[in-house]
Amino acid sequence: MNLLWKTFSATAPFSALHSSPRRKSPPNISEILELIFSYLDDCAIRHSVVLVCRQWYLINQNRLAREVVWYQNWDPSRKQRALHMLPGAARFYYCHIAGDVLTGQRIPLDEDLLHALYLLEPKHQQHLRESEGQTRLFPDTDSRYHHLKTEKATATKKSALYMVSFLRDMDVYLGKSTQKSLDAFALPTSLTKLTIRASFLHRAQCDLGSLLLKCPLLEEFYAEGHGMREGSAVVMSFWWPKERRELYPRPFSLRSLVLSNIAFAQPELEVLLGLTPSLKELKLVAMMLFYNKMSFDWTRLFGSLKVNNITLDKAHFSTFGTRMSEVETELLLRDVYPKASLERSLWAIDVTPQLLQGVILQPNTLTTLEVLWKATSLSTFTEERMGSALVVANQLVHQYLCVSPHLVHLTTLKAEVQLEDLDLFHRAGYTNLDRRRNPTPEEINSDNSPLPAAVWGCQGLRTLHIVIHAPIPFHPVHSRILFGYISRVCPVLEDLQISIPQACHDPYVSEQDSPEYYLQVKGGLCLLSRLQRLRRLKIVSDPEYTIKKCEDWDLNWMLPSEFLCTVAREKRHREIASWNEWRRNEYHMEWVRTRVWRPRRNDADDNNHHSSSTTDTPILEQLQDLGLLQDVKDMMCREGPGAYRPMSSLERLSFNYPILLRPEEELKRMFSHSKKKK
Repeated sequence: MNLLWKTFSATAPFSALHSSPRRKSPPNISEILELIFSYLDDCAIRHSVVLVCRQWYLINQNRLAREVVWYQNWDPSRKQRALHMLPGAARFYYCHIAGDVLTGQRIPLDEDLLHALYLLEPKHQQHLRESEGQTRLFPDTDSRYHHLKTEKATATKKSALYMVSFLRDMDVYLGKSTQKSLDAFALPTSLTKLTIRASFLHRAQCDLGSLLLKCPLLEEFYAEGHGMREGSAVVMSFWWPKERRELYPRPFSLRSLVLSNIAFAQPELEVLLGLTPSLKELKLVAMMLFYNKMSFDWTRLFGSLKVNNITLDKAHFSTFGTRMSEVETELLLRDVYPKASLERSLWAIDVTPQLLQGVILQPNTLTTLEVLWKATSLSTFTEERMGSALVVANQLVHQYLCVSPHLVHLTTLKAEVQLEDLDLFHRAGYTNLDRRRNPTPEEINSDNSPLPAAVWGCQGLRTLHIVIHAPIPFHPVHSRILFGYISRVCPVLEDLQISIPQACHDPYVSEQDSPEYYLQVKGGLCLLSRLQRLRRLKIVSDPEYTIKKCEDWDLNWMLPSEFLCTVAREKRHREIASWNEWRRNEYHMEWVRTRVWRPRRNDADDNNHHSSSTTDTPILEQLQDLGLLQDVKDMMCREGPGAYRPMSSLERLSFNYPILLRPEEELKRMFSHSKKKK
């Protein structure tokens, strides 16, 4: 914001008092301002930049992406309001759960919405004809984005404060839908980014060739399947006969292709690569075997990339349930991954000490580390060697995060994490202490060393997506350890996603015993209020809708408008006051733990795996009450600096809902649903 203020101080009307009217200062030149604003995120532009002056608003109006969300459980009047907002929106989020959990009745796609999307296309074509003076989508020019430039130039010439916008970003979630083919979904030709996530769709099909013909401007395509078995996964196809080449003789605009848990025949994928010379990101994550059980030959695919002169900036290749051969891994690191890549995306069961060592020895520029494992409620670790390989990968990644000096620039982490690695003081055994009984030392999850384990060294993380391997049943102490650790070790987080899949624990665990979050005050969610930069928060468990019951006063502190509600605040304080006996039991457990470990302190120096480095000392001091109710009490009852506060920066929130909603909408959805149940 200092840069913004310096720029503003040099602009009119102040600059007019100190400079010649014939000569503009650099900050008054639109091109320079455009360059400066291009480095800012949407939040800064929306909440700060456009409010400075009219000139700044006009420059940034093309960056103001108006969003529309379609929430399935809205009443008809609310849906009609969303439909009226759709024309002129740049982003659209559509969630179709498509079923009543109690009756099992499936709900078809919303016809009104499909019709509204269909009506967007004539308006887009009319605008192109008015701005370019012709009827064809693409003019005879070498620039594939000529019409977008024309739109921008037209808007610049106009003095109006509103620029006509068309849908460019679309996120579609389809759950248990009767729609067997995704090709019938209305997609505007103005799209440049499309995300499709499907859950429990039996053999749903999507012809990527037809989709690219419908949306010739598409640059980013992401497709993901949830809850799929082999033989019933979402099938992606790319059938491209000679007739289609005549319809669309030019290469596609696709720059990013990410497929996760999708079935896609390799020969068709290789044909697609020949038509996407601009491809810079290719991620094939947990690819499912095709109907004919033909697996991927990664060596041949890497050769296809080389033949088509495709140099990737981001890449990932993995088949669900199997690992790469040594030859394929060597080719991946040598020919596919660029040497100076800022990102590494690895398949968990492929991770070996040698492979991770290669990542560690990179220059100190790594910004993104993904160690992925695709776990769904229908896919479990049936093979012992796969489960053990995943545990080894988790241990290696955790050690790397704790001891590697090459984490200065790491801002994104997506990986599986063992809760025991976050339990620095071995308090995961403090369960059932609210039942007012005498705790015993056997409940302590004791380790051979009294010293806490080392903490992650990536305190600059801005994005954290983790899958938690937690014990079953999941107790409030586990939740407090999880939220307390993240809030202290990663203080500048902007995007946080936590999931606990059932498949990562025991394939035979029933839904009644599956891991669940505690969002009540005792679960310590309020500890995340330390993350004052947090903009996106998603907490999900598997199977869906198994989050422990909570009341509105457990969560409404997140909203600035509800934070000072006297009634809710009194209820939270009464809840904390009821913990006196519980806290005394915790105190007794702490006393026993320190006595058990006291004789071992002289021998603890030999244990290098658990010893804390000197750089961890300040964070360890802040984490002394990790997992204890005292940590929550201090947070909720403290006045002034350090007290819990509403999440004023939070823009999107989800508790087990497929799409991110505004915080007030998500909380309203949660508690209206519980009232209906009652």
